[in-house]
Amino acid sequence: LPPLSPPRAGRMGTESRLVACLSPLLAGLVWSVLMVGAQAQAISGEDFRIIFRLTAPSAGALEQQVDRLAQRPGVTDAKPLHQLGMVVVRCSSEQAQEQLLEELDEDQAVGLAVPDSWLSVDEGSKTGAHGPTAPTAVDRTQCSANPACAARGLTGACCPVPGGDILSCCSMHDEATTITISTYHGTYLSAHQGALPDSASDQVNSDSKFELITNANGNVSFRTHFGTYLSAHESGRLASDRAVPDTWEQFTLVYNDNATVSLKTFFGTYVAADPDGSVVADRVNISTWEQFHISKVEGPHQHLPNDPALSKLWGMNSWSSHDIDAPEAWKTWTGEQGAGIVVGVIDTGIDYRHEDLKEQMWVNANEIPDNGIDDDGNGYVDDVHGANFADDHGDPWDDQLHGTHCSGTIAGVGNNGIGVAGVAWRGVRLMALKFLTATGSGRTSDAIKAIDYAVAHGAKVLSNSWGGGGSSSALRVAIERAEDAGLLFVAAAGNEGSDNDEQPHYPSNYEVDSIISVASTTHEGKLSSFSCFGAETVHVAAPGSQIYSTVPKDKYKYLSGTSMATPHVSGLAALVWMYRPQLSMPQLKRIILESAEKYSTLEGKISTGGLINAKDALETAWAFA
Repeated sequence: LPPLSPPRAGRMGTESRLVACLSPLLAGLVWSVLMVGAQAQAISGEDFRIIFRLTAPSAGALEQQVDRLAQRPGVTDAKPLHQLGMVVVRCSSEQAQEQLLEELDEDQAVGLAVPDSWLSVDEGSKTGAHGPTAPTAVDRTQCSANPACAARGLTGACCPVPGGDILSCCSMHDEATTITISTYHGTYLSAHQGALPDSASDQVNSDSKFELITNANGNVSFRTHFGTYLSAHESGRLASDRAVPDTWEQFTLVYNDNATVSLKTFFGTYVAADPDGSVVADRVNISTWEQFHISKVEGPHQHLPNDPALSKLWGMNSWSSHDIDAPEAWKTWTGEQGAGIVVGVIDTGIDYRHEDLKEQMWVNANEIPDNGIDDDGNGYVDDVHGANFADDHGDPWDDQLHGTHCSGTIAGVGNNGIGVAGVAWRGVRLMALKFLTATGSGRTSDAIKAIDYAVAHGAKVLSNSWGGGGSSSALRVAIERAEDAGLLFVAAAGNEGSDNDEQPHYPSNYEVDSIISVASTTHEGKLSSFSCFGAETVHVAAPGSQIYSTVPKDKYKYLSGTSMATPHVSGLAALVWMYRPQLSMPQLKRIILESAEKYSTLEGKISTGGLINAKDALETAWAFA
């Protein structure tokens, strides 16, 4: 790479602050993105760092530089990053930092030298457990309100059309879609022949399966396995005794902000499942008991895991069709065969003891656990599952939650009867690369160390749910070095809701061929309100609003953000690469982008105009075999 000449005027004024890409629309803990542009807080304390790169790096040259710097007054530490050809230097004062920067500028062997900068998140207000929000009923007779029609760019009245025909686009569902309706209490709505429906059972059986029928006016009906329909009576009673669907057998679907739906009757009331197992249709407002999860039952072209929270994973499998078609992909490949793949999660760490992640954790074969010795000589003691670059030791435990949440979407163990399922059920080895602390702050130099570690220890995919602020030439060079080693760099597009073509967002905006920039979508197939976009600089979209995944201490939580969209793409990259390990990194990126499903809501917003599609990606990868 040619020598770079970063701007020297106002060095500290050009520092960037990058943030974990969580939107303000969180359930539980709310984070807000810092928009500081070219401004940044000064690095406090007696720890002033410089990042520099040699023009012609080699192991010998790096060691010579480190040895020379170690003898220099004002330098407290110098760490070589052999995979990237870079060095991170700690100085004892700002004056020592400035003097060393001036010397490095004059050194012909140095291609780049910049001061370190902060990467940070800003903690906003906290709320309790996610509660219901007042949804807005929609007119399903309009194309704009019908997801399938809106996705095709249709406008105006949707159904019926002249002659009484029903356009195929008017149906949000396949003709014979079989679904279940689960309640807030963890039970299932069930219809019984000769008796009233109830929600007393927590098991799926024939009584709890319904055929979903889309009517000409956009409303839906639910046909039982014995051929009758759920019916809401004016008295508020719910029955299942009508053989022909009329107005009482039709329901308007109301989408809630927490990825649930409510069933609005012809009379304007809502269906509710009470704690005692009874089901009524007389509620005038929506609370938790009026919220349901609708899940597709496995069909001939799908493979569904037995994880109990699958119905909450709308991004993987949604009856409204705005998912990534994960079950259709799992029918072909789940990652359970083959040699596996290492995915580096550069974030706040991972709870490597989590019940749904521990089997998927990367293990450093050259390190003996808990012996207090740096067995492999890489500078980190007991770095069994990755390393902590923020605190400079070998334990990447997640003391925040962000990294663990992302990891569950990438590779939560599938079909183990526990929690969630990641995009790649098995075969992934999650490498925990912690550079953000419990406060959400970190340094550019620590992010670069994480990249160097990932390259050195065989990672193939890097998942990066953080970003914002100004550009860092040092970070860009590190990503380019990782590209030379064949790593794919998946990056969140950001949560400012702005156009990245006009206001660049980093690291997703770096012009490096290995980067995939990811926007976020909702369960209705629309760009999330918080998501950044860019017809030139943002590549694909993935589900990112109200995503349910793992958090520390064997818990699970809904979070929203391009942070949550990014691991869907990282998981898909891992799934495809395990399916066809002979693919090159550029081929893998091309497959992910070219197989994205086109959406009118994304056209002109992102370069592909599409949402990632796991089934199509595997089919496309097959053609490269």
